[in-house]
Amino acid sequence: MIDRWFKLAAGVAAAMAVQLTYAATPSEQEVRQLLQTIGLPQTLQQMNTQMALMMHEQEPCIPGSYWQNFVDGPSSEQLIAKMVPIYQQHFTADDIDGLNRFYATKLGRKMLTVMPQALSEAAQVNQAWAKQRTDEMQAQLKSEGKLEANGKCPGSEPPPIVPPLTPDTAASAAAPGAHRHSGTAARRSRLHHRKTTTGKAGASKAAETKTKKTVKSGTHKPAVKSKSGHPVKPKATTATQAQASSSG
Repeated sequence: MIDRWFKLAAGVAAAMAVQLTYAATPSEQEVRQLLQTIGLPQTLQQMNTQMALMMHEQEPCIPGSYWQNFVDGPSSEQLIAKMVPIYQQHFTADDIDGLNRFYATKLGRKMLTVMPQALSEAAQVNQAWAKQRTDEMQAQLKSEGKLEANGKCPGSEPPPIVPPLTPDTAASAAAPGAHRHSGTAARRSRLHHRKTTTGKAGASKAAETKTKKTVKSGTHKPAVKSKSGHPVKPKATTATQAQASSSG
C-alpha cells in the first residue's frame, strides 16, 4: 500500500516537473518582442550599411547599391528565426518577461542607447592597458637578462634572408641543360688554367736551360803559366800543324 502511494506521488511530481519546464520555456512571440525591444532591427540595418561599404571596397567593379540588399526583409527574418531558439535555450519565460519590462523603463532605454558607446570606449581602454602591461613585463624580463634588448630570447638568431628570385634568374635556372652548361664552362676554365700554367713553366725551364748552355759555351780554360810566371803556349795538335802547313 505504501509502495503504491510512493509510485503515485512520484508520477505526480514528474508530471508537475514537465509542466513547470514547459511553462518556463519562453514563447517565440516573447523572444521576438525582446529582440524588438533591444533594437535588433536597427542593428541589422547598421550592419547592412557597413557590409555594403566593405563589400564595395573589396569589389569596386560591383555597384554599391547591389550590396544594400545584404540584409533585406527575407534575410532579416531568416536571421531572427535562427536566433529565437538560442534565447529559448538560455532564458526562461520569467527571464524574458523581466527583460522586456526592464528595457521598457527609462533606465532600460538608456542602457540600450549608451551601452554600445560604453563598450567601444572600454575596448579602447582595454587595448591601451594591455600594451602598457606588456611593455612593463618585457622591461622586467630584459632587466633580468631573460630577454635581449630587441625583445628576443637570448641566442636566438634571425632567419636567413633569402634574396628574391627575379624573373631573369628564374628563367635561367629553369632553362633545360642550365646546370650541364655551367658545369662544362667550369671544366673548360680549369683546363685552360692548367694549360696556361704548364706552358709558362715549360717556357721558363727552356729559357733557363738555354742560359746555362750559353754560359758553358762561353767559358774558357785559364792559361797555363811557367815557373817564371810567363804564360806557356799550348802545344799544337796534329790538326793544328796540318792547318799551319797548308796555309804556309
